[in-house]
Amino acid sequence: MSATSDAVSSPRTAPVAAPATRVLTAIVHGTFAAHFRWWRLGGAGGEGAGTFADRLEGALARRGLAGTVWKPALDAGWDYDAFGWSGRNRHEDRVNGGYALAVQLNALAESIGASDDDPLVVNLIGHSHGGNVVLEALPRLSPFVRPGRIVLLGTPLLTFRPTLRIVRLALALLLLFVVVSLAVFVTGTFLVPGVFDWMCSLLHLCTSETGAGMGWLVLLAAALVLAYGWIFLALAWLVDVVWRVLLFPLTALSKRRPGEVYGPPQAELRRLLGGRRLALFTSHQDESDLILELSMAPQRLYAEWVSARWGTQGKLLERIALRPVVEGILLRIVEIVLERYMLGFSWFRVLFFDHEMADLDKGREYPPEVVEQVDVSAALREALYTQPASVPFWWPVPVPEADKLSGDARRALTLRESLRGLARDLLLQIKPRHSEYYESDVVLEKLADAIAGTSAHTS
Repeated sequence: MSATSDAVSSPRTAPVAAPATRVLTAIVHGTFAAHFRWWRLGGAGGEGAGTFADRLEGALARRGLAGTVWKPALDAGWDYDAFGWSGRNRHEDRVNGGYALAVQLNALAESIGASDDDPLVVNLIGHSHGGNVVLEALPRLSPFVRPGRIVLLGTPLLTFRPTLRIVRLALALLLLFVVVSLAVFVTGTFLVPGVFDWMCSLLHLCTSETGAGMGWLVLLAAALVLAYGWIFLALAWLVDVVWRVLLFPLTALSKRRPGEVYGPPQAELRRLLGGRRLALFTSHQDESDLILELSMAPQRLYAEWVSARWGTQGKLLERIALRPVVEGILLRIVEIVLERYMLGFSWFRVLFFDHEMADLDKGREYPPEVVEQVDVSAALREALYTQPASVPFWWPVPVPEADKLSGDARRALTLRESLRGLARDLLLQIKPRHSEYYESDVVLEKLADAIAGTSAHTS
């Protein structure tokens, strides 16, 4: 059964018997993890053995919630892929994945005879962008499905606001043309003296006999770049203000107001959760969140570098001469490209909307009464250094038949094949911290507490 199909075909034609429990704990994987095994039951026995799903089932069983991890769905004839999604790093795939997840859960509830009075209670655990899939699914659940505990593991909560970034792109290209033109002209004055003499006489800056004034010409070119930079920066700011003013009547009347990229607005989210708070497990050293944050705000890294490395005079010079060009125009363009390829947004979205990581401290889009942040940095760090790497990097680099070669036969490999084999072996030794959300036993226990409602952040 396709996880992204709009239509749902029931896995059984005849009604199935109601499961022993109407509580389902489902795990939604993140990007690039559709074919990983950690979010599925592996069937291994023993304390602490098996996949993450196995270990979670054991932890919940100790808290009185045995048989809830996937088993009600499996007993009803569904398989894991029905609740998965493509795992591709694209915004559309996350939205479609949320829709498909809701469709499958609604169909499951109907097949087991759930009703308004006796609904299927679903605890949802989303890892990484799988948490965004969960948020997209929540407002589409039928009355026969009631959200239970919602826990997000390292999920980037994203916000957006309308802005004409396409204007910044056009201004940046125009500024690049100005810079290149001036650079070519100044360079030409060194290589072709006649051009320099002509400019001297035209602008009355120097005399061709002495050649004095070349410094003035360079200074003039720099002043022009600086002036254009400030003009373009002010123009881009003014266009953004006018655009928001023009859009205000539409956004005020729209159900989808600027704010959260995924899921319902905070008021509706709180209603769907029945007043319970959503738990978000985070870490300050999560490499995936840091990469995404950098993708949406490269100018922040530049500003921190200037603040830490430059002296008072350097900071003043940077603010006057470099900031309008580097931060106001060029880094904004880098941000557009990074959001397109690192976050998977379409060109339309990145040219007409600005995206940022939600500031949970300010709590504007995700206030504390809706989302409780649980910092598990210490647990992830401990697991990172005490356990061997067990998860390959995002993209495997296989070398066909390379594992069957040894000795002289291995030395016969081409340079390209040898480099690919080296890259594969190195990547397999890397243990991303982002995967420790489902590898750490400490995080697992905190997660089980959240699902069972025995911790403070589930109130």
